[in-house]
Amino acid sequence: MAKLCGCEVVNAGISGEQTAEGRKRLPALLDEMQPDLLILLEGGNDILRGVPSQQIQDNLQQMLLDAQSMAVPVLLIAVPQKQVLLQSAPFYKTLAKQHDSLLMDDVLRGLLSSPALKSDAVHLNAARLSAVSNCDLPQA
Repeated sequence: MAKLCGCEVVNAGISGEQTAEGRKRLPALLDEMQPDLLILLEGGNDILRGVPSQQIQDNLQQMLLDAQSMAVPVLLIAVPQKQVLLQSAPFYKTLAKQHDSLLMDDVLRGLLSSPALKSDAVHLNAARLSAVSNCDLPQA
C-alpha cells in the first residue's frame, strides 16, 4: 500500500482481533502514531463469530469518535456480512455518514469474491495488492 500512495503506511492490525479489542487499542495507537489518515478495517472477525451487529456498530462508532477527537480523518472499509452475496453490513454506511468519514463499501466484497485473491475462505493473499491498485479510491 505504501508504494501505491507514496506515503508511510503503518499496519497496526492484529490477525483475529475483534472490534472490542480494537476499540481498546486504538486511542493509544492514535496518540503514539498521530496519523494523517486512519484506514479502519474492523468487524470481520466479529461477523464470523456471530457478535451482534449492534455491538460491532457500537465498537466501530467509538473508534470513529476517538479518531475525530484527534482530528484524524477516517477511511472506513465495510466488511461483508456472512451470506452468499457478500453484501456489506449496513451499519458501515450509517457510521460513515454519521461521522463524515469516507467509505469503501464494496472493495472488500469484490476482492473476497475472487478465489485467486484468497488464501482461504475469508483471508486475502499477497495478490490482493495488485487488485487494490486497480481500485478507485473514493473522493472526499
